[in-house]
Amino acid sequence: RLLRPLSNLGALPSVMILVDSLSKCAVKIGDVSTLFLSFLLIFAVASVGMFKGVLRQRCVNDAYFNASVYNLTELAPNVTFDGPEQFVCGGLYDELTNVTDRMGCFPDQLCDTGERSTFGMTGYRCPFGYSCVNVENPVAGLVGFDNIAMSSLVLFVSSSQQM
Repeated sequence: RLLRPLSNLGALPSVMILVDSLSKCAVKIGDVSTLFLSFLLIFAVASVGMFKGVLRQRCVNDAYFNASVYNLTELAPNVTFDGPEQFVCGGLYDELTNVTDRMGCFPDQLCDTGERSTFGMTGYRCPFGYSCVNVENPVAGLVGFDNIAMSSLVLFVSSSQQM
């Protein structure tokens, strides 16, 4: 029943020409797709080697490490501070404590731990009272270069410019 409209396509010569040309191009489209996927795989492997774990590094307030010293339930009784994501520089903890001088840092700011410095270059250093810590990847863990599948997804989205 669903394929009945396809039987009527033979009556239209212009549609038959279109279907015929698509069937002749299928091999070439497959070759181009294979070439694209091989380049995608090569760059995904290279990006995992170069950028693994880099997008996880954020400046975290030192209150996260001294949570027993600070009474966080009095600060925000309805908020559960269960991980370092709430203590990221310029994030929820800073908003609740009315920190106005963030010294140029914001929640999406990547920092440098100094462990992987290449050619003696260093990245953004956290301001006083903050430490560079690994937290969850951006966009709920979907964007990152921690494995080949995630890296391929990021490269495909950025190559197709569909962000």
